[in-house]
Amino acid sequence: MKKVKGLIDLVQDGVHEGAVIVERTHKAIADIPFAVLGMTPVVSSVSQIVRFTHDNISSLVYDAIRSVNCAAGALAEAAIDVARDLGEEKDD
Repeated sequence: MKKVKGLIDLVQDGVHEGAVIVERTHKAIADIPFAVLGMTPVVSSVSQIVRFTHDNISSLVYDAIRSVNCAAGALAEAAIDVARDLGEEKDD
């Protein structure tokens, strides 16, 4: 069971770090057009509102991915514990 729990931890770490990298990349790419729009007088004020909305929604999405990842890991570990306990009961 230790190996399975180690695998769960490894997958969770991978998903978490992957989400962090993708979020940073997403933000860096989104910064480019928002910077250009911010320097364009006709749309500058509106682009700030759109950027604020975009950044907050994106942040919520990536936070949700990390939260679901955490919950899925906890659920998987709980399932392993239950399976182990059931296996021990059969041995008795």
